[in-house]
Amino acid sequence: MKRLLCVTICFCVLLFCCSCGAKNSGSTLTNGTYSAEYAEFDTTGWKEYITFTVEDNQVVSCEFDAKNNLNEKLSENAAAAEARQAAGMDTPDWYYTTLEEAFTKRINQDGTITQSIAKDNTLFPLLQSAIGAMQKKDTSTQIVAH
Repeated sequence: MKRLLCVTICFCVLLFCCSCGAKNSGSTLTNGTYSAEYAEFDTTGWKEYITFTVEDNQVVSCEFDAKNNLNEKLSENAAAAEARQAAGMDTPDWYYTTLEEAFTKRINQDGTITQSIAKDNTLFPLLQSAIGAMQKKDTSTQIVAH
């Protein structure tokens, strides 16, 4: 239990403090909905994706999750949550919600495009791609190779 608490605290510190962001050149966010997903499903049958919507220089909605070939969300999959809890890991719903809140808070707080996800997190390339699309005002879903 202490190990899980320690890992969780370290993850949170890393999540909130280890940012590798760049200031948006216009210091405004571009209205639109931006998304990115991996091109292929991973070895466990899930494909991670992110989507965020900007209105009036604020991120008004954000979703980080994974889906399977039936389009079911990992964050809503009870079997996955139970398996991860049994292994001492964070549940998908908690994990993705924490990332969503951190991203939304950081980007809305100071107008910077802050990638508040550690570089070794599997969502980091997706976030980079979606932010790049926003900077180019490209609202098509960005497909990212693993």
